[in-house]
Amino acid sequence: MLKEFSLELNTADVIVARNFTQADLKTTKRLLKKDVVFLDKNGVLIFKHGNRANFISSFDVHKLRSFEKHGAKIVVSLDKKTAWMISQMFPFYCVVPGEPFQDTIITAPIPLTRSSDGFYFSKIAYRNQVTLIDLNVDILKDFKAG
Repeated sequence: MLKEFSLELNTADVIVARNFTQADLKTTKRLLKKDVVFLDKNGVLIFKHGNRANFISSFDVHKLRSFEKHGAKIVVSLDKKTAWMISQMFPFYCVVPGEPFQDTIITAPIPLTRSSDGFYFSKIAYRNQVTLIDLNVDILKDFKAG
């Protein structure tokens, strides 16, 4: 899988992958200069590296505050509603990685979205998908709670 998307992997700052296997982890050493969140096919976290991106399985205020203190800008979640709630209460973009034929979703604080609905990006994947999204993480500084 990693060879197929080598150009995208080389240009990205943050990599979120779903349907990753333990065998795929052997080839991740070259990615350790990036922020990485890898989930298996069941959505279980199998590898995480870096501070800017983190994974949360359910809405947990204490964990989210911890992410904020450690400089996270992107939170990976498996639930669309949870991701939206996080983005409305914390200064994070949230990524809900989809599987083939399901939405891949990114949420953001409402003032950052054109339609003011909190959904920054939504796309349905029809095969193994790599989506490159340029997120302005510096703008999130304005949303930090006093």
